[in-house]
Amino acid sequence: MFDNSALWDFTKSFIQANKFKDYPNDIGKEQLGYLIVVFFESVLVLCFEGYVFGQYRISSEYLSDERSIYSYLAFISFAILFLCYISYETLQTKNSIQLFGIAIFHYLLDFYCITQIFAFKTVIITLPDEYGFNTNRLSPLAVFNEFLWRDKATSNGTKFYDDLEPVLIFIPIITTVCSLAITFLTYRVYKEFGWNIYQKIGPDLRMRRYYLTYLILVSMLKFDFFFFLTLVIQFLIGGDDYRDAEFYITIVTAVFTFFVLTLCLYAVTTESRKMLYVTQALFVAGFAFAGYRAIHTQRETNYTQYLYRHMNLIVLTVITMFMLTVTVCINFCCLKNFDKGLKGYLAYSQKVELMHFNQNTIPSKIRMPLDS
Repeated sequence: MFDNSALWDFTKSFIQANKFKDYPNDIGKEQLGYLIVVFFESVLVLCFEGYVFGQYRISSEYLSDERSIYSYLAFISFAILFLCYISYETLQTKNSIQLFGIAIFHYLLDFYCITQIFAFKTVIITLPDEYGFNTNRLSPLAVFNEFLWRDKATSNGTKFYDDLEPVLIFIPIITTVCSLAITFLTYRVYKEFGWNIYQKIGPDLRMRRYYLTYLILVSMLKFDFFFFLTLVIQFLIGGDDYRDAEFYITIVTAVFTFFVLTLCLYAVTTESRKMLYVTQALFVAGFAFAGYRAIHTQRETNYTQYLYRHMNLIVLTVITMFMLTVTVCINFCCLKNFDKGLKGYLAYSQKVELMHFNQNTIPSKIRMPLDS
């Protein structure tokens, strides 16, 4: 008989091996299941995406608008890699707020995997050869109806699409099942992390509210980085001129984004008002840049080309601008909490965690002692 307890002990000991020394040794079954679901989802989605993209590249006669496929492949692949990192980092730091962000992120990934089917259908079958666009099919409703009721006798690419369709449909099925599993595990893991917040902050409800606001900001900055960097990649893929100045400015923006987000986190942690005001202004500038670049991309291509090739660019731009707006609002909430004691709690908890990490032990509690 196969011993499940032996498998559990082996997996737990493997995670706590030398390469994972920074991971807590009190990992529970819910957290381990969380990691397994994310790993299972990542491997399957990346394998199927690689297969679909490889078949698409081999069948060059159906490359009517290859940049549309590149944009979806770039987003889904980058999203899966980001999901692996942020899931592991969330369990490592026990960020309870970030758990809910990951759950919402999963459903957004489901949406993109579903729309990817529509994109392949449109690019391979619906659109003509030169640019992949048919001016007689400008209505999105008409294209969507054709997506639902396929006419297999009207396109040379129909057989090729029929071969890929089962794989394309299987990808969102995987992400949906994993999303439901992650949603269930999020509730179970959140109950464990709630005790961790109590250990750090203590019974002070006011300080716990300040700390939760801080955690929300930390989580938002990480998702801001993903969406803004992904949006920049979409701008680079969707652009038609790779020699103009805006192309290089867009590349520099990707690097500058990481600097601004790091500066914002440092400003909130150290409670520097002037530095936070600077980052707020830079967030507004990023908001304006995203809007300008989206409008400029629309103008440099004809309406039909923009409607299909950059369909996901519109969605990403709206999401990024919404995320930046929410981040600015949360920054102001954190600004109101300055000079109220949270800085001392954060500094003390980081000091204790670093001390126990150097000693390769896990503290039972790291709450700052009460003043005598």
